[in-house]
Amino acid sequence: MKRIDKLTPEQEAQLPVYRDKWLKIGLCTDPANKEEAEKWIDEAYKIIGYKPASQKFWVSSPKAGAVKAGELLGTTPQQALDNTVYSQHEAGWLSFYDFMIFLGFDECEKLIPLMNVAQNCGWWWPMDEAVVISDRPESIHRDDRGRLHNPDGAAIMYRDGWGVYAVHGVRIPKWIITEPNSITPEKIEKERNAEIRRVMLDKFGWDKYLMTGGAECIDKSELGELWRKEIADDEPLVMVRLVDSTPKYNGFGKEDIPEGPDRKRIMRELQEQHPEAFATYLERVPPDMKTVKQALCWQASTEQHAIEEKDYVMGDET
Repeated sequence: MKRIDKLTPEQEAQLPVYRDKWLKIGLCTDPANKEEAEKWIDEAYKIIGYKPASQKFWVSSPKAGAVKAGELLGTTPQQALDNTVYSQHEAGWLSFYDFMIFLGFDECEKLIPLMNVAQNCGWWWPMDEAVVISDRPESIHRDDRGRLHNPDGAAIMYRDGWGVYAVHGVRIPKWIITEPNSITPEKIEKERNAEIRRVMLDKFGWDKYLMTGGAECIDKSELGELWRKEIADDEPLVMVRLVDSTPKYNGFGKEDIPEGPDRKRIMRELQEQHPEAFATYLERVPPDMKTVKQALCWQASTEQHAIEEKDYVMGDET
């Protein structure tokens, strides 16, 4: 059997070429090339000694494919998934063997039919007398790390309207995206999956959730307030509540508050007398924060420069 211990510079130079080739195949959203797909599916049957299936059924999505395959197999759609060839979504391992063929490993050429099917359609279900073949997705959305991601719709959408919903790679129920107004604190707390729960919190609003009840003010000073809320099976939610030093309306203006040693006192008095004129906002901080000052130091710190509480000066966080 052929063996290679080290790639030549020329061979190494082809690695990104094959990577990009198969990324493109895996992420392709063009309609399926039905003629080519059927031709290479027949070849896949032949190469393992089987007669090509006489019936070919085309569907628009993997869900529809699982339903049709289940009907033909006499099983449930879920059970039919055990008989699935994921085609373009098997690009990861197919790319490896494609590169092996380039290196001269002829025994890998038996996989060429599968590679060519992957370049022409979506998932498929081979059976003795029939094969079910799915179209490719209509759209795919990812984040900057390549994970499935669409906060406003399906991360993968098929032409029959079926799709997969995901945020930063976390697969979530459709309703969280399509019906965000139906998210409630009760639904958030009943969700057992911590990653899904965090997506729900992002949609609902961390600050809004914090103030719906069950939160405790664990520190309060002239700088602001530190609130903490326990979350089952997850780290606590800790947020610092601050008051914008610039009045929003009611005839007040930053320029009306004189500079000097009395400025903070005057500001506090105005905030107490006219709270509606000052915007408040909550910002999430690490769960180990114990004081407002500690939280503000964390906010003001950088990777290069950490600010200690004893060194904190009001305004550092900006």
